[in-house]
Amino acid sequence: MGRVGANLFNPASIFAGGMLGAYYDADYISDLFQTNDTSTPVTASGDVVGYWRDRSGNGNHATQTLTLRPVYRNIGGVKYLDFDGSNDRLVGVANPRWLHDGTGGYLAVACQCGVVAEPDVLYYIAGTRGNSVANGLTIGFDDRSASSHNQKSFVSIATKISVRGADLSLTSNTPHFVEVLSVAGTNGVKVYVDGVLSTQTTFSSPNTSDCSFPLDIGAGGNGDICLRGYISGLLT
Repeated sequence: MGRVGANLFNPASIFAGGMLGAYYDADYISDLFQTNDTSTPVTASGDVVGYWRDRSGNGNHATQTLTLRPVYRNIGGVKYLDFDGSNDRLVGVANPRWLHDGTGGYLAVACQCGVVAEPDVLYYIAGTRGNSVANGLTIGFDDRSASSHNQKSFVSIATKISVRGADLSLTSNTPHFVEVLSVAGTNGVKVYVDGVLSTQTTFSSPNTSDCSFPLDIGAGGNGDICLRGYISGLLT
């Protein structure tokens, strides 16, 4: 997750003062285990991943069991988790409500979507609200063929907003870095793609309810609409 173009991203200082959240980074193979505990480490490209250690110090490790595990890849030194679009996902932070409750929060994900030619497909990259009107946040990639959808990212927060449009375009089968900033005290949301502010909006009032589901990495919450693509890191 540490690279966006020629720039280096170092989130260590974010958690230095005891900030809540989680940080997962596929650059560190020592953080990856095949089982949903730490008994069987990932040692090679092609191993399944059932445990992704949280590097924030908060203990929000992402886990999964049996057939739902993504696969670790190291291709020419580029390291990521490969999600099959069927049911692969990891379950992380239990209740990251700071993304929608008005106190201010942040979610960033380094990802590559649309890695196979599948028009008319919508994926969730990460989320806590599922494919329904519920409490939480989803980040997704919409590759449906209609021009209003094709190769657009979208962000939905609680029941308040859904941001989608040409200014949020992602390119299929291309690495991108997507950031969502929920601005404390303003009900404002900003979305960045590859370090550039893509859009911003406000919602009428904060939603102070807990997230409907724990954070899914590779799905939208509750295993809904799983990602066919790659994730090399996530921070929230």
